[in-house]
Amino acid sequence: MPPIIRWILFFPAAIIGSILVTGLWNILGNSSLASQGFIEGSFWYAFQQNVVGSLVAATSFVYIGALIAPRKQKAVAIILGAFVLIFGTALLTSSILLTPGGQIGWFIVADLSLIVGAVTAAYYIYKEEKRPE
Repeated sequence: MPPIIRWILFFPAAIIGSILVTGLWNILGNSSLASQGFIEGSFWYAFQQNVVGSLVAATSFVYIGALIAPRKQKAVAIILGAFVLIFGTALLTSSILLTPGGQIGWFIVADLSLIVGAVTAAYYIYKEEKRPE
């Protein structure tokens, strides 16, 4: 694939890949929890949906976007991580300001997990990837 096409598609591919990976994770995680007898309102169900789901979404977004980019994977990972950091901070702020009552705790934890996942993936690619620039 020509590099220009990869540069055009890295951001949409990161979004689509993140949606697909997160959807697959939720299907597998929910079926696993259901097979163990956990119901939808349980703590572990909420933990899997909010915390782990957000980590998977952010990590896959940054990692897939960096893999699709033809060059400068480290820079792309940092930029995508910064994008998720800004997006996660906006979600965190809106969660705190606009969410009434009991679900605020899970929203905050999910938003923080989103930020942690993106920063972790960007750091991993920055430090560990040995692909040529």
